[in-house]
Amino acid sequence: MMSCGFFMLMFLDAVFRTMPRVPLNLADAREYELATSGRKTIFGWTLREIAVSDFRAWATFMPLSRAHTLNQADFCCFALAWGVLLLPVPFSRLVLNDHTPKQVLAGSALGMFEAMLYFGVIRSTQQRCNHLLGRRVLGVFVHDFPLPVYEAISKCFRLLARSEEVSPDGKAAMRGVISELGQMHRELTWYMKELEPTCVWASFDEDSVNAARERARLQRLQDEIGKRLEVEG
Repeated sequence: MMSCGFFMLMFLDAVFRTMPRVPLNLADAREYELATSGRKTIFGWTLREIAVSDFRAWATFMPLSRAHTLNQADFCCFALAWGVLLLPVPFSRLVLNDHTPKQVLAGSALGMFEAMLYFGVIRSTQQRCNHLLGRRVLGVFVHDFPLPVYEAISKCFRLLARSEEVSPDGKAAMRGVISELGQMHRELTWYMKELEPTCVWASFDEDSVNAARERARLQRLQDEIGKRLEVEG
């Protein structure tokens, strides 16, 4: 039951964190081509990328990704690594005659159902507490389980749009939006710090290009939020 539940939890969390890291304009494409030129690939990935992605999958020692955003190679290796470890467990129960087929099916279904419920609670908690990233919670735990960066960026733009729509008379609503923008300003600082490589040999050649592009995008967004806070302050 627990193995299927853990796999379902891992799979759902990884799906929500997967975002292709590909260039979407000419300048980024030039840098990306320079970083990846001359490489022989399998399904678009080099053997080193596959090996490093597999290392990243196992480096967490638990079926939840340490990274706030995964690319396609990371997702495939992450799901494969933990699938190989967790999915054979129900079949081993049958081989060892510890459970009947009905018990295995019932336990697996219950585990996956509980994982989906738990994932819903986790997602709701992340959305409410993402502004506490990097802070100590209850004096013991440091919050480092963030929403994917693209969700944080999307929330920033929604708040900026909402701040433009609030009428001058809606002071209470504006204060709420400004408060949330201040929280997002701090969140973006945490995401930019996370772009620094923690293990150089476990980084791809194009990771520095992607990190620089992402850092510049986050910095522009943070500056825009800062300007809005100054105007409304």
